[in-house]
Amino acid sequence: MKYLDFFALPSTRSPLFVTAIKASLLTATFLVLGIVNDNLVQMSAMSMGVSAAALTDHPAQYHRRISAFVTLILCFGCAAISVVALYNQPWLFLIGLGAATFCLMMASALGPRFGKMSFGALAISVFSMLSYPHHPEPWLLPGLIVGGSVCYFILSTLVQYFIPNFNIEHDNQQLFSTLAKYQLLKARFFDSNSDPSEIRLRLAKLGAQASHALADMQQQLILRQQEQKDANHSAGYLDQFFKAQVLLERLSSSHIVYRELRLELADTSLPERIQRVMVGLSKRMLRQPRFRRIANYEMNDNVENEVKELEQSTQRLAKREVFSKSCALQLGFLLENLNKVCELTQTHTAFPSQHFLFTEQQRLGWHHYWTLFRTPNTPLFRHAARLTTCMLIGYLIILMLPEDSQNYWFLLTILFITKPSFSATKLRLSQRIIGTVLGIALATGLYLLHLPVLVLIAIAAIAKFFFFWYLQKRYSLAVACVSIYVVIILQFYGLDAETLFIKRILVTTCAAGITFLALSYLWPDWLWTRSRSVVATNINHISEYQQAVFKQYLSQQRIEDEAYRTARFQAHLSEANLVEHWQALLVEPSSKRSEAATLYLLTGQLHAYLSHLSALASHRGRITSEAVLPLIDEIGEKLTEQLSELVLYLSEQESTFRDSSHQQVSGKLAALSLSLYGDDLMVIFQLIRLNEDIGQIRKLVLSAGDWQKAQAS
Repeated sequence: MKYLDFFALPSTRSPLFVTAIKASLLTATFLVLGIVNDNLVQMSAMSMGVSAAALTDHPAQYHRRISAFVTLILCFGCAAISVVALYNQPWLFLIGLGAATFCLMMASALGPRFGKMSFGALAISVFSMLSYPHHPEPWLLPGLIVGGSVCYFILSTLVQYFIPNFNIEHDNQQLFSTLAKYQLLKARFFDSNSDPSEIRLRLAKLGAQASHALADMQQQLILRQQEQKDANHSAGYLDQFFKAQVLLERLSSSHIVYRELRLELADTSLPERIQRVMVGLSKRMLRQPRFRRIANYEMNDNVENEVKELEQSTQRLAKREVFSKSCALQLGFLLENLNKVCELTQTHTAFPSQHFLFTEQQRLGWHHYWTLFRTPNTPLFRHAARLTTCMLIGYLIILMLPEDSQNYWFLLTILFITKPSFSATKLRLSQRIIGTVLGIALATGLYLLHLPVLVLIAIAAIAKFFFFWYLQKRYSLAVACVSIYVVIILQFYGLDAETLFIKRILVTTCAAGITFLALSYLWPDWLWTRSRSVVATNINHISEYQQAVFKQYLSQQRIEDEAYRTARFQAHLSEANLVEHWQALLVEPSSKRSEAATLYLLTGQLHAYLSHLSALASHRGRITSEAVLPLIDEIGEKLTEQLSELVLYLSEQESTFRDSSHQQVSGKLAALSLSLYGDDLMVIFQLIRLNEDIGQIRKLVLSAGDWQKAQAS
């Protein structure tokens, strides 16, 4: 079954599915024209240009079409012309290759559009090196390769014109799909033998995915706003974005201690019924995008009735004293939260401000670009330096080998597998080798069949289709497909396929070895050196969100203004970055991840803190005893003070903590809990949880002695 999952097809709603269709269609068209006009070699070069343009495909290109078109021609044209001009002058070529690789990689700091374009320009360079020896008139090569790229850009622009919302629709669907998975996993808390700490960490991972999905959605909305100021106000995407933010806050909130509640309710049917409601809400979230497409959309399910029946059953059992008053109180707030989620998923949710505009990031100019060259300690500078060094070493090895255009696969392999982090590169290394061996094995079988040219063209187009479609989901399968495509194209160039198969595997393996050594020993950027700063950033953003929550408590308000939404969004996004950091750390060598176990616990504990803070946020504006507001505000200041101490310790190596704040909060909360009830008591319950969480977080931070060594070194 696992093998079937490995080969499972990606979603047809993915933007890469459209990219795959465009690239394979143009490839088939050019190669067929090559057969018809007896210029298959030239048309093969154009198909390589299509591949490079497809690799640079990005939604931002279609909102500044003329600028993107000119940039594509200049970058790709200069790359191809430089290769042709310097191909027979190795040492000048070496200098040009190093300078171009470093400068283009640094250009990715100017934004994702420039990063994609820079990568495409380097790919064009290697494609030109591969094709140069096989063209009788090499100076036509830049025109052919760039011509293929231009055709792809024109086709993409037409597709974007007819289906302009495809990317944002996909991101919107992915966002609610992730929220649905989050709700489904949260229902596992009520399984009889579940591990709450393990579920909490898995929830943190899903929360990270949801936060990144929100960030992707926001980027799409900003692009639409750049094209037309009020484009988001009538399409409904802004409302969906807001609803997802509110749902994430509700879903991530934790009102109860699940282990204790599950044990106390073990002899009742409530856990199974609560699970059933959560599963029903999960299904509702999958259907949320329909609110944008269908007017007066209704769920027509039984979730609302099930929640009401649960409330009635809870009240009856509470009267019979089947469980404690504390359990009844927690159940009441859990059901209230489920009711709120039910309401949110049942109706259309309007964005708070109908005239809202995103604050667009200031465009980074060339001054910023040149400034990057004076900051060599940044991860981007190190990545650019490593990739440049690997490309230069690869080219020097090529010069020492017998002349063969296939040697340039050294450079293409290095370009594709070298990533900024060790973890990402290590994953690509194994996937690249596995994919190459699999692809060459399949290509060998096709070669032995001696298929007609038209059949080979069809296979090449299909292989390119699956390459782009699998590119994100299964990189090893994508590499297998592109290996088949490349073998067919090189057969059209007249190369001996039998020697090509062995050389392709050897070149890939050697290039992978060079990259691995570079990541390990050439100015390595180990993640453990940044663990303190990543944790500190997460705590700092949580603190800002907490301050926004307490500010509304003090004013007895419950408003979704921009300041509050931004603080909440940044808190969830920084948690996502922490989760990614921890997961990437696990892939690094064992000697470089000695604090991984502590970071694992800390990630789960920080997620618990954010969950309790989200639950606290859901009760803002509902305090009934105004006399308690000053005390709540004071407690909020003490909690923020403790978070600030943690940030200072992590960023500046403060060696001492003041226990007085923690003890003062504990004492005040214990006194308050005896005199309050209802919503007021629930708020105190969440404050107690937050204070306990800070105590656990502090212990974990202080136990990570390796962080201190890392900072000192």
